[in-house]
Amino acid sequence: MGLLHPGITGNRTLHEMLSRLRPEERAEAFAQPYLPEMVATTAKWAWTLEDDEGEFVASMAIMPDVNRRGWFVSYPGERIRSSAELRPLFRLYTIFRDSGAVYDELRAWVASDDERAVRFASWFGFEFDCGPATRLSPTGRDLSLWLWQGAKIAAPLGARPSRSF
Repeated sequence: MGLLHPGITGNRTLHEMLSRLRPEERAEAFAQPYLPEMVATTAKWAWTLEDDEGEFVASMAIMPDVNRRGWFVSYPGERIRSSAELRPLFRLYTIFRDSGAVYDELRAWVASDDERAVRFASWFGFEFDCGPATRLSPTGRDLSLWLWQGAKIAAPLGARPSRSF
């Protein structure tokens, strides 16, 4: 079933939470610790999922950018056994995202060589935009940019895109 807590740390310190991440994500977080600190203190939407024993499973947040754009951030824990465990987080995320109340576009950097992360991004409604950006991550991994864009207003039939610069 799992327990949800507001914020990215649940009932632990940031360092304790980061220590429970998957090895690759742990290395990334500890390579630039100010990034997760910024997420922990700045994100307006952030949740942590713990299992029935109170152990960290995963957390995610949306960091504000400019206008109605944000950055999606996830912290997968070592205890994730299947994507089914993440359903409570997925439901909270989709309700918030689909409300259209805050964001029209969300961006996410995804490790290009991590098939699990690519599946996760796709499952959360993101689409590949561009990449890879070579050695962009704190540990030098290649990252690709993925986007989610809210409902767009369709152009009238026969309308041509503007070419003004």
